[in-house]
Amino acid sequence: MRAWALSAPRPDTERAERTVANLIAGIGASDFHQTALANVNALVSAGTWSVYRIGRRCRPVMYLSGNYNAPYVAGGCWRAYRAGLYLRDHTFDIVTASGFSGRPVICHYTADEIPVPEHRDRVYRQHGLVERLSVATPDGDGAILAVNLYRHEGQGHFSDREMAFFEQIASGLLAAVKRHIALTGLEERVRDEPPVSLETLQRALDKLQPKLTGRERDVCVRLLAGMTYDAIAADLGLSVPTVKTYRNRAFGRLGIHFRSELFALCLGRHLAGEHGD
Repeated sequence: MRAWALSAPRPDTERAERTVANLIAGIGASDFHQTALANVNALVSAGTWSVYRIGRRCRPVMYLSGNYNAPYVAGGCWRAYRAGLYLRDHTFDIVTASGFSGRPVICHYTADEIPVPEHRDRVYRQHGLVERLSVATPDGDGAILAVNLYRHEGQGHFSDREMAFFEQIASGLLAAVKRHIALTGLEERVRDEPPVSLETLQRALDKLQPKLTGRERDVCVRLLAGMTYDAIAADLGLSVPTVKTYRNRAFGRLGIHFRSELFALCLGRHLAGEHGD
């Protein structure tokens, strides 16, 4: 893990200036959650991004998420994280450390460095994520606002050059995100919305594929809720192999092969609608 405070501004390269300008130009647009990540990819290759606010004394909220040339996994990651893992996530503790005096901080973690095994497994390994590069800042009442870029399996790792570029655009990216949240009313909308229930996920699956059997649907909605196979088995009173059998049958009816595709089908559109579309 590495963490460092943003240094004093230095002359930007032409590419960094252009990226920040494009970020600013997209503020308020309905597709900001996608175009912002595409603009960042001109300098720093990332398959997924998310913007969220977390803290020990506040409800965790995700304002924005998107994917770029990679499966949409942010929805499933967030549901597992929001279910309680965020309370054990100390990877952002450095942001509120006295040595940084409230300045934005860049944090870099590989999946193997995530200290809590369940967090590492349910958020990173389960969704094929290998690395996170974040810029985070204190956001009142002990909370932090974090803008996170993720690399997927097969994408390699962030290079030193990419991390240097990220440091150049981090202030502009953070400012653009804050302005977009304020301008579009995302803070109020996300704060007031109830968690997505199993019933809501069930209705989404019914619309997508009404021929799913009851058990196939039960397994899929729990996968969408971020539950592990062991947890699903315990919740439904089944064995883990039986849970996986129902999963395979459901995936066959849906025409998919991987859990990430299930998230993309059912949650990608849902979260895009919540956070921008």
